[in-house]
Order: sequence, then structure tokens, then C-alpha cells
Amino acid sequence: MSLYLFLRAAHELGVLALFGVPLAAFYFVTTARRSGDAALAARTARRVVMSDLVMTATAVVAQPVTGIALANITGQSVFEGWILVSLVFYVAIGVLWLPVMITQAKMREVADAAAETGAALPPRYHSLHRRWVTLGSVVAVALAALTVLMIVKPSIPALQARPASVGRDTTGPAGSVARTRGVPAYLRRGKGASGPAGREGPGGQTPPAVAK
Repeated sequence: MSLYLFLRAAHELGVLALFGVPLAAFYFVTTARRSGDAALAARTARRVVMSDLVMTATAVVAQPVTGIALANITGQSVFEGWILVSLVFYVAIGVLWLPVMITQAKMREVADAAAETGAALPPRYHSLHRRWVTLGSVVAVALAALTVLMIVKPSIPALQARPASVGRDTTGPAGSVARTRGVPAYLRRGKGASGPAGREGPGGQTPPAVAK
């Protein structure tokens, strides 16, 4: 397996984790709440908090790492176009996710307190649960929008960098190979010749015609 395919698989698995873990948490926490058993709600909340710290947090860190690595392999800049927008969007989602984690930690504390005294889940727990679901839904919608952005990869002219007039050439054969090293052949963007074979000079420039 090439490095490109490995990073792409890791990136896609990270997306599944960011969606799958919260959905599973919603199912188990909601089921425990409906049971009315404070001890069950407390155990479920503890496991949800742990799963977020282990699985979700790992995916949150891995996503930008694998994404930036993929952009580097394919010769794309992370400071322009849809990649820049997705990174900014990703940071915003992370900020929105913090209140979700804080709320579920409070749910765990309230459920633990009720379980220790043998009481039923108090109204505060149900209020926190409603807030947790609302905040989590906002994050889920934002993640879905970000996923669509990464799949569509729209062109954003206002954020595209202008071609540099000086510097290392990346348009010729050598530069093209360097920028696509490790990328499967069927995914490479070919730099088609602009004229007959053998007419292009260094850097992909067509030399002027020689007068006969």
C-alpha cells in the first residue's frame, strides 16, 4: 500500500469516527435516560466521556494531520482554496464541540450524585440532556457540511494563489513528478503538452520557432 492510500484510508476512518462515536453516544445516553435508572445513566455517562477522550479526541487530532499530509503529497497548498476554508471550518467545529464535552461531563456528575443517594434522575439531568442533544446536533450538521465540502472540493477563485513568476519550477516534467510522488497514477493530474512532442523546452515552455 502506498503512503497516499494509507493516509487517505486513515483520513476516511477518522471521518467515520467523528460521526459514529457521537451517534453511538446519543443512542446509549438517551436509552439510559429513558430507563430512569440513575446508576445506569451514571455508568453510561462515564463511558461516553471516556470514549470521547480516547476515540473522538484521537480522530480530531488525526484529521488535520492526515489531511495536510495528503495535500502535501498531491502538491496542493493548505493556505488557499477549499482546503483553507475546510481548516477554518474545522477549527470552528472544534470550538463548538467543547460545550458538548462540558455538558456531558456535568451530566455524569449529576447522575453520579443521584446514584449514590439512590434517588431518581433530577430535573437538572434532563435539562442538561436537552442541551447536550441540541449542541450535538449543531456539531453534527456542521460536520456533515464540512464532509460535503471535502468531497466536492469547490473552486474558490478569491482564495487561489497567483502563479509565482520566480522560484523553483514545478510545471515541468521534474516538478510534476516531484509533486505527485506517491500518488496513484490514475489520480495524477497530467500536464499535457501544448504542442507536438519534443517541442517543449525546460519548464514546459515552448521555444520560439527558428526561421528557416
